[in-house]
Amino acid sequence: MHHEKRNRSIAKAITYRIISIFMDTVIAFYVTHSASKTMAFVLISNSVSIIVYFIHERAWNRVHWGKHTITIEE
Repeated sequence: MHHEKRNRSIAKAITYRIISIFMDTVIAFYVTHSASKTMAFVLISNSVSIIVYFIHERAWNRVHWGKHTITIEE
């Protein structure tokens, strides 16, 4: 059985959030036209989101559907 290590889940969560932070910043600034409101929104939203994403990844790691083990023959 294949299980993803926590460090991999953390790395995936961080890189995904970097992309999301950029997109959230662009959209929030377009809507608010305020740097301070944009920064507050982006910091709060993405701090919560990275935690939720990590929990989501770890929960899906326990679901066996769609996984298979690859064996390498020597």
